[in-house]
Amino acid sequence: MMNGLWFDLALLLALLLCLGLVFVLQRHELSLNEEALLLESERRPGLLSRWLFPARLMRQAGIMPEQLRLLYWPCKLALAALLPLALLEWRGPWSQWPVLFGTALFGCFAFDLWLLRRRQRRRARIQRTLSFFVDLLRAYLSSGSALAQAFEQAARFGFKADHPLAREALLVCAELNAGQSLRKALQGMGQRSGVQELRRLAAVFEVGAQVGAPILQTLEKQSQILLEKQRAQAAQVLNRKSMEMLFPLGLVCLPMFLLLVIFPAAVQLYDTVQILKHLL
Repeated sequence: MMNGLWFDLALLLALLLCLGLVFVLQRHELSLNEEALLLESERRPGLLSRWLFPARLMRQAGIMPEQLRLLYWPCKLALAALLPLALLEWRGPWSQWPVLFGTALFGCFAFDLWLLRRRQRRRARIQRTLSFFVDLLRAYLSSGSALAQAFEQAARFGFKADHPLAREALLVCAELNAGQSLRKALQGMGQRSGVQELRRLAAVFEVGAQVGAPILQTLEKQSQILLEKQRAQAAQVLNRKSMEMLFPLGLVCLPMFLLLVIFPAAVQLYDTVQILKHLL
């Protein structure tokens, strides 16, 4: 009995450690320093390395890959082993090995699913505020600020310190100060965040530089395009939510309609038929 109790305590402790790691990473937004930026710019992993260690997915989720290099596979293997053991402890010894195998497979890929979900939420936060950020850039550039200074001011005074767009904008500011072109800096920002609008913005800047279009004019047009796209997405979400509300509204309104309208009409029709029977 003591052996089973120690096993339960060890299993509980391991699960709490895994959940604590996920909680810490959930509340953590990447902090950029010179060493991390140097490692990020110099490393170009191959196909097998990207499959074994999805550094791009981690970076787009807002986590520096170096922070998970020694924790990625141990966490996956620990979850793959702990979830079936927890299921055995909960349901007792049984012989449904396909269920245990499916639980282990889910535990192995649960961390990747969490990274995908985190990346999706981070992209959504950037997309919702991208139009406002472009307007801030245009305002600071119109006031006479340099391009790198405009990025820094828009990031520091337009958003909270932990906002993902502010973090990426500060990185773009550092790249511009280091002599990087705006097109390449925006392309790198789009790759690091996975937001397609930033890649399109970099392409627009490249075309504008080739034809000699001013940056302010390009930013103004892109701000209008992003604002219209944001309104279209908001209208699409509103329409989808309205359609999703029709089913519960139908479940609530249909019985009330039958009770308040159809039932009294049926009673009156029945009384009318009974009166006609007596008259005839």
